[in-house]
Amino acid sequence: MKQLRLVAFVVIVISLLVPASVTAETFPDLPKWASEEIIYLNEEEVVAGLPDGTFGSNDTITRGDAALMLSRAKKLPTPKRKNSTFPDVFDYVYYAEAIESSVEAGYLSGYPDGTFGPNDTLTREQMAKIIVEAYALTSKGENDFPDSTNSWARSEISSLHANGIAVGNDRGLFVPTESITRAEFSVMLARAMDDSFKVEPLKDMDVHFLDVGQGDATFIQTPSGKNILIDAGIQSAGQQVVNFLKEKDVGKLDMVIATHPHADHIAGLIPVLNAFKVEKFVDSGKTHTSQTYYNLLSLIDEKNIPFEIASVGNEYVFDNGFKMTVIHSDKNATNINDASVSVRAAYNNVSFMLTGDAEKAAENEMINRQFPLKSTVYKAGHHGSNTSSTQAFINKVNPEVTVLSYGKGNQYDHPHSDVVNRLFNSGSKVYSTAESGNITVTTNGLTYKINTKSMDKPSPPKPDPEPEPKPDPKPTPSKVNINTASYEELQNITGVGPTIAQRIVDYRNAGGTFKRVSDLTKIKGIGAVSVKKMIEATV
Repeated sequence: MKQLRLVAFVVIVISLLVPASVTAETFPDLPKWASEEIIYLNEEEVVAGLPDGTFGSNDTITRGDAALMLSRAKKLPTPKRKNSTFPDVFDYVYYAEAIESSVEAGYLSGYPDGTFGPNDTLTREQMAKIIVEAYALTSKGENDFPDSTNSWARSEISSLHANGIAVGNDRGLFVPTESITRAEFSVMLARAMDDSFKVEPLKDMDVHFLDVGQGDATFIQTPSGKNILIDAGIQSAGQQVVNFLKEKDVGKLDMVIATHPHADHIAGLIPVLNAFKVEKFVDSGKTHTSQTYYNLLSLIDEKNIPFEIASVGNEYVFDNGFKMTVIHSDKNATNINDASVSVRAAYNNVSFMLTGDAEKAAENEMINRQFPLKSTVYKAGHHGSNTSSTQAFINKVNPEVTVLSYGKGNQYDHPHSDVVNRLFNSGSKVYSTAESGNITVTTNGLTYKINTKSMDKPSPPKPDPEPEPKPDPKPTPSKVNINTASYEELQNITGVGPTIAQRIVDYRNAGGTFKRVSDLTKIKGIGAVSVKKMIEATV
């Protein structure tokens, strides 16, 4: 057994001590996103390759290997103790001194039971703790990863993000309990060692869904201060939009998009174009005979605003990490709503689906194209009408947040209850401009926050009350044969009590049966009126 451990030890040592000059640029498995950092660490003699010539980028890293890399990176001195502090760290293994020196420096510690767990897989939150301790990093703000708020290392994770060392995955999450790979640990360590590898902290951008009553208006301010306006509601809402833009210190609009030529989307653009310089105007190209549309086009010509008809696939890039992609526009659509310019705006890992009034036919076209539809935030098409937001489209978009833009008490009954229920049932939080006014989503490209509360999920409709049960009808008394009925049965006849019943029995016993109805009057206590009532119950 001892001999087998020695062989394993020799193989591992060889893999970790391959000379840097031999392996650095020849690792065939280096991912592009980590190659510069791994080559740097290799040149600094912090990491080396495996016996097969690869780096093992996707292999998980153990706590022992992490200690070895850290002791090399920090150039820690030989530990004072010759023997390991931990019962599960044998003195002859290649990482024994590295663990001891890292513990002496205060960068690592063992488990509460006194062991170190050198062969345990290192988790991402453990990695955060190690690097923060080793490089004395401090947090500069709140935890930026929504899935790390309950982690025991939440402060350390926040420090990694604030110092440009850690970013989230494609969903903006840190996944603290997940194992970390050799490539991932190498990247984090290189960023801590050399500022040139650090990631610039992402700046915030705002997406405002403006309350313009029964209409649409969306205003985007990018991280570098670019201003994009998509629709502006009805004409009476135009000045309201102008005032909002001025409050946000807008000097000019870098792009204006008119999704389609209905007045509840474009009429408000006329005051806006009169108030601000516009660098580019993007239109669906769908013509309309309305005076509003004619006035808008005339104003664009008068001000010589660069005009462009949107085409599917157009990309508009404004900042590093932020772009808008046209995923639908159809100037030949028979339905004006289905002409809507629909864009997916993405800032790194946070995205917005903005579809104007696109209806089912247009949504189906988007589904059948090759563009990614999954989005963090969805502005529900056509103000929450059931002409849009089909189940198939919602399934593809799969939004975490949905914004409904409509006027309270509007004549169209927007939003329709089936759409609202569909959105809630998909797991989306739903917000309403009619209830909350202007809704602002602020995001740094990894996480986001919203300035208001979401709507409450509608209560299921109360079932119709069950009608009061009708009382059971009184049974119709069966006809009684007065010549054969028993003493008890005779008392079922109206007006016949125990005394009369006994007299009838005595009469029958003495004189035989009753031959005529008039014979009943021979019984004491039975008169003509009583006979009439009795007839109804006798045969």
